[in-house]
Amino acid sequence: MSSLPPVTPYSEKQLAELYPKELKLTYLQVIFRHGERTPVRARLKNVVPEHWPLCQTAERFRSIVRLSRNHSDSVEYSRLVESAGINGDPVSLDQKGICLLGELTDRGRESTLALGERLRNLYVNRLAYLPEDITSDSQVYLRTTNMSRTWETLQHVFAGLYPPAHRSSLFKPKAHTRNVTEENLYPNEHHCKRLAALAYQFSQKAATKWDPILKEKVTPKLRHLLSNGITVNGSPRVSGVLDTINAALGNGIPLPSALFDPEVYQILEKSAVSEWFDGYEQSNEYRRLGVGRFLGDIYTRMTDKNNTTKVALYASHDTTIAAILASLDCFDGAWPFYTSHIAIETFTSAKSSNSWFSKPQKYVRLRYNDKALKLPACAETVNHYEGDESLCTMKAFGDAVKKMIPNNWQEECNFEMDRLAELE
Repeated sequence: MSSLPPVTPYSEKQLAELYPKELKLTYLQVIFRHGERTPVRARLKNVVPEHWPLCQTAERFRSIVRLSRNHSDSVEYSRLVESAGINGDPVSLDQKGICLLGELTDRGRESTLALGERLRNLYVNRLAYLPEDITSDSQVYLRTTNMSRTWETLQHVFAGLYPPAHRSSLFKPKAHTRNVTEENLYPNEHHCKRLAALAYQFSQKAATKWDPILKEKVTPKLRHLLSNGITVNGSPRVSGVLDTINAALGNGIPLPSALFDPEVYQILEKSAVSEWFDGYEQSNEYRRLGVGRFLGDIYTRMTDKNNTTKVALYASHDTTIAAILASLDCFDGAWPFYTSHIAIETFTSAKSSNSWFSKPQKYVRLRYNDKALKLPACAETVNHYEGDESLCTMKAFGDAVKKMIPNNWQEECNFEMDRLAELE
């Protein structure tokens, strides 16, 4: 399964246990993967359709054209996708709603809107933490990577959290994004040579471990689909085949039964997860270069006394979600579903000690797809709220994160390319 399974809302008892009266929710950050999309590359062309007519919404779009300094015009377009023929000649595709590679599908729009609605039900309707209506951009921080699928995901999640009837007519949300050279919402291997070198090392380690298993258990079952077999670093790569399977599963595209074989899928997933995410579980340098800067941003927002927002929404990727979880030693080993999300909640309690003059104690909790996580860094009694290991003290959480924040990311990215990773 590649789409996030339906989640039953918390019962009143569960809600009371998760959000005790002694604690006050003071800040919320939600990092989420985009919704269902098409594959990022065309693979398995002999059994998987090359063109997916699943983007009816994207077929129509409106652009703003600046006619002069003080005047603009809104123009509505219909998008037609074309491909290149054998000789490179343009070939128009007859079907409407054809998707581009890696594009958010109509189902992806539905699931991300539903995620926003779920957040509204919890944080607005049930906990009354967020206001019912939003009137100012000082209440929310929005950020996305500069890809169409994450831009559209952010828009749908926000629309679910604050539908039109609950937005002031004068309110215009501001969404932040970065140039790819400065992006830290995903592990930025393309602009960090050392991280790319480490990724290659762990890819080779994964191949050494998993290629023999793939050869014995998977290749015989997929020989009629992949004549040259399948390996971690082959063509196509294991992660690429898994991506195509997950995209098809998430969008209801039929596939040969061999690709649904439980053993085949399990091995493909485990080997791809090993290649992409073992580095975060085994190397602090990998954590620092891959996700340390973003974790630092998260920590800064929850501790900044001048921060006026109540919620931060980050539209990101599977590699973001898994990297955060693995770096905090709470990854379950399963490739993140579409719309998987981590809610990072900050709480304040007045009961920090027996002293009337003591400062309020602060706590941090991570909920992954609505499941409260227990971080190993917070396991000791002094490092979590009494009776609930999922509520880390701010100090324990901060100490764990600070170990991963690079002093100078760009400098560390240029350290000794050939040096082997130091394993924890």
